[in-house]
Amino acid sequence: MPPKKSKPSPMQPSAELVRRYTDRFYKSESDKNVEIAIGDFMRHLPANTELFAVLAKVCMINDLLVTRLFKPLAMAQHILSLKIDQPLLQGSAEIVDKIAHLTISDSTRCNFSFATKYCASHSPGNYPISDTNVHQLLLAYRDKDKFSKFAEADLRQYPKFKVIVISFRQYYGLTGFSFRELDHFLWGYGKELFSATHTGRNK
Repeated sequence: MPPKKSKPSPMQPSAELVRRYTDRFYKSESDKNVEIAIGDFMRHLPANTELFAVLAKVCMINDLLVTRLFKPLAMAQHILSLKIDQPLLQGSAEIVDKIAHLTISDSTRCNFSFATKYCASHSPGNYPISDTNVHQLLLAYRDKDKFSKFAEADLRQYPKFKVIVISFRQYYGLTGFSFRELDHFLWGYGKELFSATHTGRNK
């Protein structure tokens, strides 16, 4: 049997390291303009009370953030049925899991990363984004520094995931950074460290 590859050990998080990856994100014309486009679109269509608006936002996020959502119309109808505007305004963590679990023909699929991106696009101050790169990096820091006790499965339950990200931010003295800035670091550094084969923000 070939020997197991050792997992890469991440550098100690610092304000300088986080800024390195946030600066890199905003120096990328494609990444910067995608964020601007989504933010502007959300400001023009903030409500989730009409199907055409929800569908447009679902399709935009699915395409630009590469979430690999297979049934955009079904997801839009699902979101509409949940009446999410008040929970989003309140920063409800539970609404993310409700959006994520979409049942079609008695089969339920968890679109977790999409749901985090949909909520974060509406209220970035309340919702850190989840994807594979973020999960891998949080697990690496857990194993290295024991910044928080959690199981890998906890990263796919949004209330727990959000608590883990907050714990990460506090443990490493990064409370001056927003969720969005921290996300650019976790995604960018995670992608670089683990040599992810995909290029989009998918999971």
